[in-house]
Parts: sequence; structure tokens; C-alpha cells
Amino acid sequence: MYYDKATAALEQELRREEAKLQKIQDQAAEKKRKLRAVKSRLFATTKSDKWHAMALTAEARRIGFTGEHAEALFHLRNLSLSDYVEAVTPFANAKAEASILSVEYDAVRANYTDWTELGKHQHWDRARREYEAEVEGFKKWQAENPDKTSWRDKPATKNQYFLIWRTAEHLGIQQPLNLKCGEAHDWLDNHDANLRFRAALAAETDSQPVTAPPTNQPASKPVRDEAAQPKSSSSSENPDG
Repeated sequence: MYYDKATAALEQELRREEAKLQKIQDQAAEKKRKLRAVKSRLFATTKSDKWHAMALTAEARRIGFTGEHAEALFHLRNLSLSDYVEAVTPFANAKAEASILSVEYDAVRANYTDWTELGKHQHWDRARREYEAEVEGFKKWQAENPDKTSWRDKPATKNQYFLIWRTAEHLGIQQPLNLKCGEAHDWLDNHDANLRFRAALAAETDSQPVTAPPTNQPASKPVRDEAAQPKSSSSSENPDG
């Protein structure tokens, strides 16, 4: 075979350059893989409830709000606009240059006990209405799809058995066993088994009202927090001179 030194040198140089190119391409592919992984983690983070909660509450935490204020703040922010203005006005007047969050913090701190209870009741009432809507929605689906009954023949779920156990304990009756999903559903429905919305259970817990709270509960009048209000220059003077 004819051997040409110049040709062989060029072929070797070509292979070296191809190897360099392949290395660069491999490195680029690895960097793209890492980039996709970072983007995926970032996307997952910014789509998580935890990230949104932290982002939305960061400034509130800086002002002084904690998780213990959640129910009271929920009540304040779910007032009608006119009731909200009435509730925060005394605190806004006392700190005219303060931010809205700062004024809300003073108002919540001054009315913490009353507003916390009202907030709990509002959360409870909203959950009750959502539950009732879900129950009605399922009943409607059953009525519209009478032929779809395969779910009833499946074994009862752990959640169903848990609710059955709690309900049987609460009512003082025997707990049924070895139920199918449909039988468990019927038993729970017949025994009004969502104990969270039973007045008897509500009386046993601090977080639930004894009876369903009114949906249009008026806001309690804000109580002025002496620690949150600046004293006027005349407050320390003797009115009798």
C-alpha cells in the first residue's frame, strides 16, 4: 500500500480534531442535561404551595406575623371592604406613614382573641360548604351515570374504614366490617359520618363551633391596643391642671 507521510499526518490531525469536537459535544450535552435538571427543579419549586406560601408571607414575617396570627388575619382579610376599613382605620390613623401590613399587624394583635375565633368559624363554614357541594356533586354524578357502578364492588378503602370506626365510636354502635366500597359509602351517608361537621364533636374541640356559625358574622369592633398606639403629648398631663 502506498504510504504518503503528508496524507497520514493530515489524517491524524483530522482524528485529533474530531476527538476534540466529540469531547466538546459530550461536555455540551452534559451541560444541557444539568441545565434541564436545574430548570426542572426550579419549575417544581416555583409551582409548589410551599414556595408560594413562603414568597407571599416573607414580608408579613418581617413585620412580625407568625402562624399563630393566621386565623385572625384570615378573618380580617375576609371582611367586606367597608368593615375592613372600619376595623383598621383606628390603627391607620395612629400610624399614618405605616404600611398596610404594619397596620394589619397592629389590628390583629389588638383583636387577636376575638378575630382568631371568628377566623376559625369562617374556615369551618367554608370547609362545610365545600364538603356539602362535593357530596351533592357526587350524588349528581351518580344520578347521571347509573350504569357506572363498578366502584361499588371494590373493597372499601382505608379512609372509609377510618371514618366508619370514628362514627361507630362516636355513636356507640358496632362497627361493620368486610364491606365493599359501595356498602361503606351507603353506611357513611346513612350515618351522617363526617364528624367534623357534627355539633356534638364540635363541642369537644376548640377549633370547631358548637353550631354552624353564621355566614355573615359581623366584625367585632376593633379594640385599641395601647402598646400599638402612640400616646398623645397631652395624655400624661393632669386634666385638672
